[in-house]
Amino acid sequence: MRRPTICSRSARLLLVVGLFGSGCLSRGSAAPDTGPETIPPEDNPVFTLLDRRCEVDDGEWVIDAETANWAGGITSWWTIDGSVVERHRIAVVESSPTGEWDRLRGVLGIVRDWREVRPGSSTSFLCAQEVSTVFWLENPLGARVQCQTRGPNPELFESIDGAPACPN
Repeated sequence: MRRPTICSRSARLLLVVGLFGSGCLSRGSAAPDTGPETIPPEDNPVFTLLDRRCEVDDGEWVIDAETANWAGGITSWWTIDGSVVERHRIAVVESSPTGEWDRLRGVLGIVRDWREVRPGSSTSFLCAQEVSTVFWLENPLGARVQCQTRGPNPELFESIDGAPACPN
């Protein structure tokens, strides 16, 4: 007489593979790492290029940046008067396999209606407007490590809640 089985052969195989396979997970993937995470200052990214331009014919703002060392991205804030402020992320699009550099690019299509603005992909600011922008470069852990501004009035960011001005 055949004994009843609790689970099928394939289910047992999945259980065994799952148990042994869990030992191959990278550190911190099963539970958050609660230790302090830091990057040595010399390994933090620094801007080697930051270009913000408005392409009138294409109806878009283009941001190109390059860094020494790997970056976690750029957070930018945009305004013309301090009352209307947009926040946009600029992502890494290419990286050195050895961590020597990153290239970042953002393209913001210009929309006519401010209600159509989508962070990271569109803006209501026209090429003809005098837009001030603050760019905060972040390391791979998300810490802000370097700042640059573009536009005529970077001092506007000193009084905007949630938009950190560059240190003097």
